[in-house]
Amino acid sequence: SAWYTAEELAGFYLKEVVRQAEEAIKASDAQGARIEEVVFTYPVLFSDSQVAAIGRILGKRIGIPRVHRSLDEANAGAIRFVYAEALEELHRLKKGIASGATSAARRRTEYVINYDFGGGTIDIALLRLDYDFDAERVVSTPIGVTGFYRFGGEDVTVVVRDIVLEKIRKRVPRVRIPCGDPDLHPAEYEAIRGNNYLLWFLAETAKKGIYTDPRTYRVDPDGGFFNDLMVDSGRGLEPVGPQNPLFRGLADEAARVTITRDEVDERIRDRVAASIERAYNLWRFTLAHGQLGLEGGARPDRVILTGRSSSIPLVAELFAKRFGLAADKIVFRPDQAKRVVVEGACFYRAFESAAIEGLEFLVGDAASRIPVPLGIQKTVHGRPCFAPLFLNGQPLELDPEATKRLGEKVYSASRVEELRLDRPVVYVKICRNLNYTDEVDLRSGAEKIGFFEIRREDPFFADWPDEALRRVPCRFRLEKRPGSGRYSIEAIFTRPDGIEKALEFHFEDHYLAAVPEGEEATGGGSDKGA
Repeated sequence: SAWYTAEELAGFYLKEVVRQAEEAIKASDAQGARIEEVVFTYPVLFSDSQVAAIGRILGKRIGIPRVHRSLDEANAGAIRFVYAEALEELHRLKKGIASGATSAARRRTEYVINYDFGGGTIDIALLRLDYDFDAERVVSTPIGVTGFYRFGGEDVTVVVRDIVLEKIRKRVPRVRIPCGDPDLHPAEYEAIRGNNYLLWFLAETAKKGIYTDPRTYRVDPDGGFFNDLMVDSGRGLEPVGPQNPLFRGLADEAARVTITRDEVDERIRDRVAASIERAYNLWRFTLAHGQLGLEGGARPDRVILTGRSSSIPLVAELFAKRFGLAADKIVFRPDQAKRVVVEGACFYRAFESAAIEGLEFLVGDAASRIPVPLGIQKTVHGRPCFAPLFLNGQPLELDPEATKRLGEKVYSASRVEELRLDRPVVYVKICRNLNYTDEVDLRSGAEKIGFFEIRREDPFFADWPDEALRRVPCRFRLEKRPGSGRYSIEAIFTRPDGIEKALEFHFEDHYLAAVPEGEEATGGGSDKGA
């Protein structure tokens, strides 16, 4: 056996994808063709290092000459969907079909949430759309992102598989059907690898059945699921082929097993609801930011559902209930649900250079807004809590001096917080908060990105009385350099005599909070002299 890194395994997979694509091209083109250019997208919670690894695999390991990083999956899917709708509306206006459209309809602003329920992740984006059909222009500005890093349509398939297995085991208790993780069954994993495939195929078939009418699926004994299944009836693992006496009995009992949509919905409801709650809190934080010009009771104009698993009716049902939206405000188009992400990633490249079919579609400068809340740990009523410094959607100001010095656009924002520094060593943690709640216990809540270390014995703080150190104003300055994907945060303290001290922390993520679960960004604090 051999051991491979995650990047090597991803390389094997992507190489096969490219090979199949080239075979498809050759099948339709007598002369054949080689893929020379690739545009790729990625989940919203991928860190910059993960995204860069995809580019390395495609460019260096596979050898594709031109590799382009596009938008994340949620934003890519949204702009493609919105572009298609805007183009249809423009054509109607030109043909006079919508001649009665008011000026407000021809020039309007909308806020749209895209919920992309993919195979392995749920990716959520909030966008502001500025329509000007008189000028034949639409500007899409990403406002914020969130999502679930480890939940998607494949997890729903696992739920269906488990329900089917539970029911079969109840009907045939003396027969064990092993499947699953090699860590749980290392000795027999090689023998049951076929089981995983067969049961996955069965679960996928059942899932498709229950999410179309009649909402119920009955296991088909002649569907091929049991032909090569490995089971243990007390005599060790053996195949249940048509010649095995166990086959007909097992197949007949399994044929009595039915699975319903309600059973699956009950098991996935909490996870889907939790993901929608993240979308709701993303919207709530946007409302809380007065500079965006939205009223407190405002609702998003539309929710766009993309990704194949968004076809699950429970998703639209929970969105309508949580946001108080009418059913027609939640849009799902089965024919576009899966491909819009891929098309959006490629269209983004075209949007950067030219109008398509007469409609100019611009993606607003995402670098000028913060896509996710970034905050610090504070103690409120004796417990650690998340205090947001920079809210998602917060506009940043272009810093001309830093831009000139570095040769690329640098955006900055500042915020003043009161910190408690009356301890020997103070760690001010920089955190992300994926739940977007006002307060969260950091012992089990927000993930730490890094920290500033403040030493009480530092001469700068040493002569301050303890009483004064219990509430110390600290100005946090953020610099964002879009070209390099690098960010810096400074914590700036000012003494009564006007002398300043700045502590600086650097980190590398493309999104301020997009650090994968279980990992932390690298970086360290460094003093800049008072």
